[in-house]
Amino acid sequence: MAEGRIACRLAARNFCKWAGNPRFAFVLGFLAVTVVSSVLPIRAFLRDTGVPMAPWLFPFWCTDLYKQATMLLCAAFLLCDAPFLDESAPYVIVRAGRGVWAAGQVLYILLAAAVFVLYLAALTVLPFLDRLEWTQSWGKAIGTLALTDAAGAYGLSITFYQSVLYGFTPPAAMGLSLLFNWMMVSLLGLVMFVLNLCVGRSAGAIACCGLVMFNYFINNFLNPRLYRYFPASLSNIAYFNGSDFTPQYAAGVLAGMLALLLAAALLSVRGKNLSARRSI
Repeated sequence: MAEGRIACRLAARNFCKWAGNPRFAFVLGFLAVTVVSSVLPIRAFLRDTGVPMAPWLFPFWCTDLYKQATMLLCAAFLLCDAPFLDESAPYVIVRAGRGVWAAGQVLYILLAAAVFVLYLAALTVLPFLDRLEWTQSWGKAIGTLALTDAAGAYGLSITFYQSVLYGFTPPAAMGLSLLFNWMMVSLLGLVMFVLNLCVGRSAGAIACCGLVMFNYFINNFLNPRLYRYFPASLSNIAYFNGSDFTPQYAAGVLAGMLALLLAAALLSVRGKNLSARRSI
């Protein structure tokens, strides 16, 4: 129990560093501008039609290939200094122990991933607070944008996939989008933790960029069936086909990957040099 409290304090300590690191302000500000500018044309549509907006835009925003890549690359940049070694790390590790210290860093990655995804979801809702309709359905606005050419007429850059619109209820689509994107961001953070510690400072960032960008190669050059074998595709609910590529399959594969990386992260600190490294 005491070790759990120490791990929680170590995770909270990493969150406190956000205030003094311009990288976090840049990432959060960049995402705010990116998300809000991409959804803002909907306000003109709402004004012209007089219909309210349901709070279910995030599942469509994050399934767009380019927006998903932007989101995941920003997450990788946010967590690129894993395992978060600073000048005080050797002293903290001596007092807490390597295992507890590693558990605190892993807990921070999981919590930071949750904060990151919830922040993005909130950004898709905030521009419409004065026009929100709290409903269990997709609502007239999303339905019209998805089933007519209104999205193109208003210059909206979001793709309203029919597989999402008809394949899920809005709460299910929102819940799965939050869950799978949290798992994907957590996976990126753990990949960087393990590779940065075991291979080299830039190994994690290179691997994560490859994981994110490989979707482009599949989309443009390879068989779409390969989507079901790569984590960035597994976290995108628009790719599910209801047969061999289902939410259950994606959840199982992503959970298995996370379990392996969690074990690797906790084991990788044994015998490694945990001296301070300069944060980006």
